Parts: sequence; structure tokens; C-alpha cells
Amino acid sequence: MDILLMYILFCYGIAATISVGSIFAKPRDWVMNRMPLLYKFIKCPMCLSFWIGLATTQILSGYPDLMYIPTPIHFYNAFIAVAGSFILHALVWRLALKDEAF
Repeated sequence: MDILLMYILFCYGIAATISVGSIFAKPRDWVMNRMPLLYKFIKCPMCLSFWIGLATTQILSGYPDLMYIPTPIHFYNAFIAVAGSFILHALVWRLALKDEAF
């Protein structure tokens, strides 16, 4: 259970940093102006967490001693990352940032 929580936090942390973090504001604006199709994939933390979860599962599946992946089905793990990211994103935007529109 701890590993699953770390997996979800890892995927959400990277996705939230890339999609809404101020450190990536200029690269996001650059992508938005030059590659609008790619921007659709990185503007949403939940959407981006799917791809990060899929890539993480694929990379770590070759290293069973490094981290236990909950299931060998990569898409299943990616959807776990999306579900966890959605819950975390809702909590952060609603509680921490007090965004009533979310």
C-alpha cells in the first residue's frame, strides 16, 4: 500500500509541476504558441499523470528490485495514477487554494 501511495504521489507531483507549476510557465507558453496539439496533453494534471504513470510503469517494470509495481498491466497502473491524481488535484484546488470553480 505504501508503494502504491508513493507511485500516485510521484505521478501527481510531476504532472502538477509540469501542468500548473510556475517553474514551467514559460515552456508551457512556448508549447501553447507553437504546438497546440501537444499543449492539450500537458495542460491538465490528470491527463498528464496518465502518460507519466504509463511511462513510469514501463520503465520500472524492467527493474523488479527497484520498485514493486502493483500489477503487470501497464494501462491499469496508468489509470491508478489518474484516479489518485484526480483526488489529489481536487483536494489541492478546493482546500488549499480555495478555488470554488473546481
